[in-house]
Amino acid sequence: MPGPPPKYPVQLTEVQVAQLTHQSLSYTAPYAQVQRSRILLSAHHHPDWPNSRIAQQVGCSRDMVKVWRQRWQEQGALNHLPRPGAPRHFSPLVRTQIVALACTKPADHGKPWQRWSGENLAQVAVEKGIVPAPSPSTIRRWLRQDKIKPWQYHSWQKPSDPQFVEKAIPVLDLYGQAQELASQEEGVCCVDEKTSIQARQRVSETKPAGPGYSSTGGRPVSPHGSPAPVLRPDGGQWGYFGRLL
Repeated sequence: MPGPPPKYPVQLTEVQVAQLTHQSLSYTAPYAQVQRSRILLSAHHHPDWPNSRIAQQVGCSRDMVKVWRQRWQEQGALNHLPRPGAPRHFSPLVRTQIVALACTKPADHGKPWQRWSGENLAQVAVEKGIVPAPSPSTIRRWLRQDKIKPWQYHSWQKPSDPQFVEKAIPVLDLYGQAQELASQEEGVCCVDEKTSIQARQRVSETKPAGPGYSSTGGRPVSPHGSPAPVLRPDGGQWGYFGRLL
């Protein structure tokens, strides 16, 4: 005899089904996201299945199925809830200063080192008066999260503005208030130029192909600027949602 229907039914739109199906088959997404997608898809395609059967098919616990069915119905998202923790010891400005320091050469600061290390960055941070100075392990974690490798130096990464700190403070403060402003229906956007993708147009028109000849087109192109990706903080995470030309 079948039991009662699930307490939290899952109903998905065609777009949501397509997105979750793509994520459930991904080899690069976190496995937790893959499992959650499969849970919702099973609950949508088989509304009469109990949580225990979905858990057996997906390969997780029954409680996990119940949690994510409920969370999807209440929030419509697969992200983790904000987790409590200790307050931050370092402000965004300190982290930005450390990252900017890692994008320079040790020789710029009178040091004989060929490349930076966490210990060296911590030492120079103290000499530069960056207080409180983070530990070498914290610095390495920051660089790893930002995918910055100090031994791979590029000239365009080097901050050259003498007013870098003064200009960074209001921007970082605004980013820090993004979630609070979002609750007041005020969005914070970040616009940056993507120079590797430019809107270009040929100077001369492409000529059609003729008998025994291939089509020809003018090689010179005229740039019309670069598309600028527009980002905004959504739930504490930055996500791409548009671009400007």
